[in-house]
Amino acid sequence: MKNQNTQRLQKVLLATIAAIFILGAFGSTFAQGVGAKYGSRDPKVCGNTKNPTKGAISSAQATEYIICGKERDEGGHLTLVENLKIQLGAATPFNRNTFGYAPDVDAKFPVYPFRASLDMYQCNEVSDSMENRGKSCTVYVRPKATGVCVKTTFGDWRCELSGFDVGGAERKFDMPPPGGAKTVAAKDKPTAAAKNNQQPDAAKADADENRDANGFPKPDFSEMEKYYEIVKYEYDPIRKRLNFVAKMKKENNTAGWIINFYDADGVKVGSENNVIPVGTDYALDQPMKFYADALFRESEMKQVKKVVITRKIY
Repeated sequence: MKNQNTQRLQKVLLATIAAIFILGAFGSTFAQGVGAKYGSRDPKVCGNTKNPTKGAISSAQATEYIICGKERDEGGHLTLVENLKIQLGAATPFNRNTFGYAPDVDAKFPVYPFRASLDMYQCNEVSDSMENRGKSCTVYVRPKATGVCVKTTFGDWRCELSGFDVGGAERKFDMPPPGGAKTVAAKDKPTAAAKNNQQPDAAKADADENRDANGFPKPDFSEMEKYYEIVKYEYDPIRKRLNFVAKMKKENNTAGWIINFYDADGVKVGSENNVIPVGTDYALDQPMKFYADALFRESEMKQVKKVVITRKIY
């Protein structure tokens, strides 16, 4: 009886070991992390962020903390960092005036500024109904990002990107997610009928005239231009806003301004948002900043053909 029990135990152990080897060999196939719904690799999660416990942080450690601190899945969007290269600066004394927004920074330790270049991916969930499999990401090419590494009162290091060259950044649309499909699947390729329905050159040229250098629709400021000179504008995909600068040409008592988005049929996409002035200086011929929340879900922006700023009517 004792020999039978021993043999039975040996068989169980052998089966367990075999299962471990099988799972080790095929684990990546069966693993279904958060990246699966985006057709991408999983975001990197920060592990031990206490190293180095003494002395200066290294470029390798800063790179690791930047990536795991930035990558996340939130609200149906996945943010990933690729091709990150950093140049770590010298230790700089901590200044509470600069880091007033971060009360957990340990003032006893210096901070380490860095310059970086990277590709930041913002990906939507893949869906056959949206036909975005293999092309679900927008890539923001950031050649001149900046940031800083600090040590917190909990003994952890935190490295954050704090500055982007938003205005001059290159945007690449319909890109494959990192770790996902590198080419568009056959079912996503345009059919012969679709190719025959492509816009003629004149229509394409007209479409280009209505979009800015980054592919976003040019805002229609015509109503606001009765009162203001529009100096410049830009879309900010990080804060999901339309920012612009305007000078008041004549006194007015408008209650405010709103922004709306419309598709090719003139149907409103999303909800209207208020245009918010930054500051209260309404002097004539003085530049003033405004911003308004914009649509930056790829599925919505693809529908938008017109962006209109109008007076707010009560």
